[in-house]
Amino acid sequence: MTSANLGLGWFGNRAVFSLGYYFNKGRLGIPFADVFHHHAEEGKEGDHEEEAESAFQVDEVFTWQNVRLSAGLINPVKFVEKIKVGANFSRWRHEELEGEIPATTFDNRLSNLRVTIEQHKTRLSDGSFGFHLWNRDYRSQGEESLAPPVIANGFATFALQEIHFLWVQLQFGGRMEHVRYDPAVFPKRAYTGFAGAAGIRFSLWKDGNFVANYTHSYRVPAVEELYNYGPHVGNLAFEIGDPNLKRETSDGLDLSIRHQSSVIHAQANFFYYHVRDFVYLAFAGEIKEGLRVASYSQADACFIGGEWELDLAVHPYIWVHLGLDTVNAELIQSNLPLPRIPPLRGRVGIEARYRGLVFNPEIVMASDQNRIYPTENRTPGAAVVNLDASFIVAKSHLAHVFAMSIFNVGNRLYRNHLSFIKDYAPEMGRGIRFSYILCFF
Repeated sequence: MTSANLGLGWFGNRAVFSLGYYFNKGRLGIPFADVFHHHAEEGKEGDHEEEAESAFQVDEVFTWQNVRLSAGLINPVKFVEKIKVGANFSRWRHEELEGEIPATTFDNRLSNLRVTIEQHKTRLSDGSFGFHLWNRDYRSQGEESLAPPVIANGFATFALQEIHFLWVQLQFGGRMEHVRYDPAVFPKRAYTGFAGAAGIRFSLWKDGNFVANYTHSYRVPAVEELYNYGPHVGNLAFEIGDPNLKRETSDGLDLSIRHQSSVIHAQANFFYYHVRDFVYLAFAGEIKEGLRVASYSQADACFIGGEWELDLAVHPYIWVHLGLDTVNAELIQSNLPLPRIPPLRGRVGIEARYRGLVFNPEIVMASDQNRIYPTENRTPGAAVVNLDASFIVAKSHLAHVFAMSIFNVGNRLYRNHLSFIKDYAPEMGRGIRFSYILCFF
């Protein structure tokens, strides 16, 4: 892979401006693609297994380009503190090669414009409002094309307001969005919906706060969820979309208790979401063209879970980091667990600092995932040890940063329950990464 980026900017008292260009180009292989192609070629007269597997090793050649523009005006008029404009254009293109011959080409172009107006802060309130425009031009062609060409356009307006009292803070926000899909071979689809949220934060004790948020959200089905029909070799699945999918809507509650002092950073979060017409991708228990059929479906679902974090200073130079998270997600009518939901996970780490040296060992743990969708397989739990270290040499106008990471120190064989190909491929084994960064300022 080859990557490069270039940026320039100007920052003044009344205006700011920056422009950046990012580029990536590379080539990669698709794991186990020969399994699919070998099955697809079975029955052809004169074929031999060894020849078929060697002939159908699939590579991808990809390019990604991104141009980002950001500009702002500071105190342009009365009551307005800042006007921010962000524009972005990106293009992802990749070709799936069989041998050296392009078999399938994907081209995805996305552009968007966002304007945000921030009002002057007062003793009691502050807020912002604006609008967002975006366009997506998706094209694919070839023998493994997943979806027809689709042009998507979206427009949204939004507003956020905060009200501050002595020990209570209120927050309100809303977003109205309209999205339109224009596919090549299907009827046009249009969606309009509103998302909103209201929250409150107040002090419980010195350095401690309680936060509660209610959200009503809305999500439009993605192009892939609507129109995919064909082999997705990267997921080792034959994906089937549903062009009749409805929009998702959900209502959720988030509760959080936080404490932050000089020696303790702690928070406990609880969430509950009821999602109507939730879109999910699950294996159907069938085989098509040598791949497992995975269909997009829609049903009401609920998510309930929590996250806990504790950072404790046991010495001026040593912190202990602890973390735990869990989620239970299931279809409401059938009480079936949703596919690819992470198991109970935990983390224990240490951060030791001395002058320019930082040392971060950690253990990342995951329990068995036994609550599975009927077409899923159980995923065993595992504990993985990672080590990170860095050393900074600072000068007047530059800094040298030396860093080293050792991941999966014990070379543990483990699998990720969220991976479509976990039954074929475990996660990465032991690895070491060295880096050197030179910073000028």
